[in-house]
Amino acid sequence: QEAALPSPLLLRQIREQYGVCLEGQVSPCSGVGGDAWGVHALYPRQMALWMSDVSGHGVAAALGAFALQAHLGQPSALACRPGAYLSELNEKMLAHGGSGNQFATFFYSVLDTGAGRLLYAAAGSPRPLLLRADGTLDLLETSGLPLGIHAGEYPLRQTPFSPGDTLLLYSDALLETPDGKGLCIGEEEAGQWLKETPAASALAQRLLSHGRLRDDLTLVVARYDA
Repeated sequence: QEAALPSPLLLRQIREQYGVCLEGQVSPCSGVGGDAWGVHALYPRQMALWMSDVSGHGVAAALGAFALQAHLGQPSALACRPGAYLSELNEKMLAHGGSGNQFATFFYSVLDTGAGRLLYAAAGSPRPLLLRADGTLDLLETSGLPLGIHAGEYPLRQTPFSPGDTLLLYSDALLETPDGKGLCIGEEEAGQWLKETPAASALAQRLLSHGRLRDDLTLVVARYDA
């Protein structure tokens, strides 16, 4: 699973080409898990960034994540169109099913540094946090059925993405890990954490200090420096 994640070389190339600094942290609650994330270049000023969370835990979830990554590795003419791409990916999952009731939440985005915008579509994923350069916080809309349930369309959404902005993608564990009193943080508190510690590794360590993971944790921070 670690080998399937973006390599330090790829992240360095992304930063040099697009001016976007990426850091990811994956902490499964058991030996392996169903979370994954990835990035790849599309055009000179456009890059794709995604995160998935396959239902379940352990080996079954990990196998589902590998199958999903295999679909993602196939070339697609729709890769720069998030809504259409998610619909295509959903169809592939349904056509090559066989995992029982397994499904996946998914967030797929295209960072267009030429136009200064973020295009995205979502399939039931947690709402990403977008910390603006001026300190304001936006919560991105992610309504939509998870992949692998039934055929459907996923709307295309967009929002400005400018130098100084920071995007946080995360799995459910960020908001569903209770502390010693049984309390979990909310989206606003997560946004405050991002303001104070805008790094995936630091955020993960803060959550692990907050409570014990009951689900796989994945955090991806994308900071637009250019």
